[in-house]
Amino acid sequence: MSFHREHPFSEHRNTRTCGFCAERDPKFSQRKFEDRLVRHNAGDVAASHISEDGHVLHRMMEVTLLQQRRRAGQYANCA
Repeated sequence: MSFHREHPFSEHRNTRTCGFCAERDPKFSQRKFEDRLVRHNAGDVAASHISEDGHVLHRMMEVTLLQQRRRAGQYANCA
């Protein structure tokens, strides 16, 4: 039994690092190698990550960014 997603036979194996995560995650360089990678021909989105952990970490960065924007918006309205 594998906890990793199955790769479709037609899936392109060329990869690159995720620009979104690299810019926003201060611990990006400490991630496992495969958790930093996205499919080369796809965008810097969570679904493009080749590992489940990379996908989840990307989503966590998105949620953190949304929370920061909401807090900034709340404080701007108070002034």
